[in-house]
Amino acid sequence: TYNRAAGYLNRIYDMLNEEFFENALSRPTITIQSTPRAYGHISVSSEMWVSKNGSTRELNLGAGSLHRPIELLASTVLHEMCHQYSMDILGRSDCSRSGFYHNRLFKQVAEEHGLIVKKHPTYGYCITEPSDRLLEWLLTTDLVDIQIHRNEGYGIRVTGTGTHDGSATDLGGTV
Repeated sequence: TYNRAAGYLNRIYDMLNEEFFENALSRPTITIQSTPRAYGHISVSSEMWVSKNGSTRELNLGAGSLHRPIELLASTVLHEMCHQYSMDILGRSDCSRSGFYHNRLFKQVAEEHGLIVKKHPTYGYCITEPSDRLLEWLLTTDLVDIQIHRNEGYGIRVTGTGTHDGSATDLGGTV
């Protein structure tokens, strides 16, 4: 169900935080919404969600891409966590051009935290895929594929530059 998928994403985040960031990151509010141009995003504002217990960033995962293999979904979560690390721990921006161009800082942080990074001609170092370290770690966990996603081919469709087809060439990069 949707609720179980949302809870599972929190578990994935927590496990990645422990393994790749030594629990240095504060868990954001994880949301599931359409992201036509990306598999996910994280808010620049650390006060996107506010409650009596404080405020958090938002880490959104594309509703139409949840069903991708766990290694690709984990790569997307880790990609967004690298942005969070740059903002919260390093206090630096790893993107420019209104947040679309991923700079060398992002590449460095992502490669240090379990991702392989390739350069996109327009969006910089935004193409990420799981490293051997991430893949080997996933084999030691009980994480499995999520078996639910939004049918984004129904109703109003907003097109973008991203593809959400889960093919072998679609390695979990986000823009």
